[in-house]
Amino acid sequence: MIVSSYISLSNAPEEGGLSHGYLRRGSIVKVLERRLINKGTETSPSMPESWVFVDGGYQGWLYEELVDVYDYEDQAKTAAEKIVQ
Repeated sequence: MIVSSYISLSNAPEEGGLSHGYLRRGSIVKVLERRLINKGTETSPSMPESWVFVDGGYQGWLYEELVDVYDYEDQAKTAAEKIVQ
């Protein structure tokens, strides 16, 4: 479920990718893939970022912090009803 007000789906699991569509807060999406992206270098390490590839009418990549992941669609729908109100 999307938790950000309005987000753009990206064609690549990194910032700066091309937009593939938009989703609003409370939208239910299916997570198809999860990927850790490490932007650090050997001399300047950083924590990896978690990205998810989703399908919710549009397919694309999102920074994982912009979604709440649930085991079942019914759980996501109940949570979405609460935040949209």
